[in-house]
Amino acid sequence: MYQPALRLESEVQASRFPVFTWGGPQRLGGGGFQCLSSPNSRDSLEPKDNAVADRDPGGTGERALPRPRRVPEARRRGPGRLATRDNSWTRTAAQAPAVAAVADLQGSPGRMGKKVKKKAEPPPKDVFDPLTIESKNVATVVLMLNSPEEEILAKACEAIYKFALKGEENKSTLLELGAVETLTKLLTHEDKIVRRNATMIIGILVSNNDVKKLLRELDVMNSVIAQLAPEEEVVIHEFASLCLANMSAEPTSKVQILEHGGLKPLIRLLSSPDPDVKKNSIECVYNLVQDFQCRAMLQELNAIPSILELLKSEYPVIQLLALKTLDVITNDKGSRAMLRDNQGLDHLIKILETKELNDLHTEALSVVASCLVDTDTMVLIQPTGFLGALSICRKLHSS
Repeated sequence: MYQPALRLESEVQASRFPVFTWGGPQRLGGGGFQCLSSPNSRDSLEPKDNAVADRDPGGTGERALPRPRRVPEARRRGPGRLATRDNSWTRTAAQAPAVAAVADLQGSPGRMGKKVKKKAEPPPKDVFDPLTIESKNVATVVLMLNSPEEEILAKACEAIYKFALKGEENKSTLLELGAVETLTKLLTHEDKIVRRNATMIIGILVSNNDVKKLLRELDVMNSVIAQLAPEEEVVIHEFASLCLANMSAEPTSKVQILEHGGLKPLIRLLSSPDPDVKKNSIECVYNLVQDFQCRAMLQELNAIPSILELLKSEYPVIQLLALKTLDVITNDKGSRAMLRDNQGLDHLIKILETKELNDLHTEALSVVASCLVDTDTMVLIQPTGFLGALSICRKLHSS
């Protein structure tokens, strides 16, 4: 009985190896791998003591076929994987998006490799490639003022502005190159930056007499006055009012300013928060009120309160221009009455009493002298302390 048992043991040992199949390494719960068909495996699931009982069930002495091993589900497939009928592997639905993303980066699904760069599409044939130009010739930049591109117009205007600031000779050069005609067209450009830069250049160029003459011929006054609109930037107000201040020194330009309604926006800008705008506006008003028709319009626009407010300015040039303007408009009886009604005499007496404002005393006295023509002013001025202020003023100037 012993020999057959040994023979059966050897036969069973021989019959077990062909049953071994390899569908890939079987993953254990601990992360290792195990060859399932090796009878000598340390982690074999079947006890070695029961090997004979399995070979001869019932003790009949007949050889039995080896019983297939049952591999736990956790060992038959790795974590996150499902075993298929042909013993291959498939991915779970949770893993599919991540794997697909990795495959896209690698260039082909399921294969490691370098990231494949997408080829850049060539630009359309009808698109012009960007061109960068550095010009050192003012004539070339003047030609750029005719460009349909807003960015080029803005940069060309900026360069011309810097060139014009360097001296009168440069202003004459720009006039000869025909820049003034083109710039006047840009005053009404739809782009705010282009419009602003063009206004700044015109404000600088207009100090040249030849440029001033050309602007009168081109009749650009309406375009310049339009830049005084409340919605425009302060810098546009500054250079547009500067242009009008220079232009208003000429009789023909005065008429053009009044005809295009330039006085009303100038009166409004007397209350601007920017001192340069105030200075340019009151200077232009001073030039305009030399005409008696303009003085009548000034009364209708109630401009005297705004002019009196300028006497409080911290800038002497603004105070001086305001006093000069008052000195002119008080030649009219209606303006003198408005000055009295708005406590203008109190402002004048305060200036006369202030030693630090002695540079304004001459103009302030001239305004008071114009107001003393009316008997109503004489009656009003006695209780105001004017005679005491006049005495103080005389002592200051005599010393």
